[in-house]
Amino acid sequence: MPGGPQGFYRATVTKTVVLVSVVGYVFVTAFRASKGWHLDVTNTIRGLQLWRMATSSLVGGSVAETAVAAYLLYQFRTIERQMGGRAFASMLLWTAALAVSFQMAGLIVFPSVARVAPGPYAAVFALFTYYYRYVPKLRPNSFRVLGVTFSDKTFTYIAGLQLACCDGIHSLLPAVAGLAAGLVHSSENIGLREWLLPETVASACSSVCSPLLASEAPGAAAARRRRQQQQLQAAYEAQLAR
Repeated sequence: MPGGPQGFYRATVTKTVVLVSVVGYVFVTAFRASKGWHLDVTNTIRGLQLWRMATSSLVGGSVAETAVAAYLLYQFRTIERQMGGRAFASMLLWTAALAVSFQMAGLIVFPSVARVAPGPYAAVFALFTYYYRYVPKLRPNSFRVLGVTFSDKTFTYIAGLQLACCDGIHSLLPAVAGLAAGLVHSSENIGLREWLLPETVASACSSVCSPLLASEAPGAAAARRRRQQQQLQAAYEAQLAR
């Protein structure tokens, strides 16, 4: 992901979701607990393992899924900058709840699917609706192939298609559920965008997460190093002048 951690400047919620997804995958792989995370009717409803409704939306099922999802979330960090952290976090929670409901409905209507691929599909594909609507094309004529013009956003859509199809119908279902959740949340007629996290909750989360995860503005580290070098040089010259 080009730009490094500073690329998450003013995108602390996005950075948190990426870290939870990546670290979670490492954890479940190390302890071989991946089978207890995916969503299905048998274990989730009949077995009352309701925690799967939350865990299935956090950790991917493979390195490739985790890497592609992390890349896409990084591409969507500009959406958080536009919306603000509180509205963005609220949107992720709403779309996650909606997407899980849609996934469970899909599993009940199509029992042959049996399970849903785990991973942050709800967040990624709900954000695709905002990415399509509100993130402009910086280079509309980025390149041409066989006379067809593609923009700088094309590779992001290709990566999303790859993620949606990586596990067949098992990954396509949560991808479609995420898109549907994003469309519902972004609809002006429904008004879910007005339902935000309480200010006290958002402030408490910000006070805990920001000191640990907030990224510096681009160029801030270089400017700080220059100031330190100037201070050291000034101290050295003052010592020589004595």
